[in-house]
Amino acid sequence: MISGRSVRCWLAVAGLVLFAAGGCTNNAPSNNIESAPERWGPLAVVDDPAAEGLDARGGAGPLHIGEDCVTLRLEEADRGITLVWRSGQVQWDESTREIVFENPGEGKVRLSDGETIEVGGEDMTDPSPEWLAKPAASCPSEMFTVHSVGEG
Repeated sequence: MISGRSVRCWLAVAGLVLFAAGGCTNNAPSNNIESAPERWGPLAVVDDPAAEGLDARGGAGPLHIGEDCVTLRLEEADRGITLVWRSGQVQWDESTREIVFENPGEGKVRLSDGETIEVGGEDMTDPSPEWLAKPAASCPSEMFTVHSVGEG
């Protein structure tokens, strides 16, 4: 399925459409973190339109936006978790190093390093999600998928 992509080099044979691999260009923007690191910055992002709500409480604490990952220091448990963002709800603003998050029912909020927040969503249990930007190996292995953010 090619939806949303502008691909040149079509070859029609006996009513079938085939894609010629050699010499074709794909003008679609890449979501791959290796080819577009500025797109997601330090965010760990899964390909998810965020159409469904996730309602588990993830905890509260200070948000840390590092060079390689975004974590939340859970004050009640005294441990850090890696926050995983759904592509349908998040953007990275490189110029301010802030997370622009679409909070359900509230609109866009900007999240900065050091803010104390509370997250809702669900524990990351999918062993192989469709990553748009994988978390760095140095990030905490415990992950939480964010659906909502409130004041901590």
